[in-house]
Amino acid sequence: MKKTVALILCCLSVALILCACAGNTPTNNVSLFDLKEAMLAAADFGDMAYVSSTDTDAQTYLSTVSDLDYDKVDAFSIAYAKDGKGNADEVVVIRLKDTADTPLALQTLQKHLQTRQSLYATYDPTQSEKVGKGITFSKDNYAVLIVSEDNAAVKQAFETFIQQ
Repeated sequence: MKKTVALILCCLSVALILCACAGNTPTNNVSLFDLKEAMLAAADFGDMAYVSSTDTDAQTYLSTVSDLDYDKVDAFSIAYAKDGKGNADEVVVIRLKDTADTPLALQTLQKHLQTRQSLYATYDPTQSEKVGKGITFSKDNYAVLIVSEDNAAVKQAFETFIQQ
């Protein structure tokens, strides 16, 4: 009887430990390509280029928008205006391996947004204003940056897609 009780307590302890650790494990790993398509369809974007974690030199591409340690990244997608002169549109989604790293990823995207606003202020004030209205936010293990004519619609597209 004592062995049975001990075995049950041991199993419960293991289950509790696994549940506690699961809080930092990503639970919603959608296709970032499809997510990007849904987000871009939500607003009037110009001609956009696209890079992602599936590309050769992915780490280099990510470093253009975030100085986050690449080992923390599960996947990412970056859509940006092909002609940056006169169009500052950009959509960045970073999916983290661990939800605990999401706030840090969000900080790096906020820093990128500030840097872009300063850059555009020197040569295209109208785009600097657009970047200044850009948004960053996080959800679960995702950190997101949006610069568009309709940030709210693009954010809503993200949220709707993630909930599917």
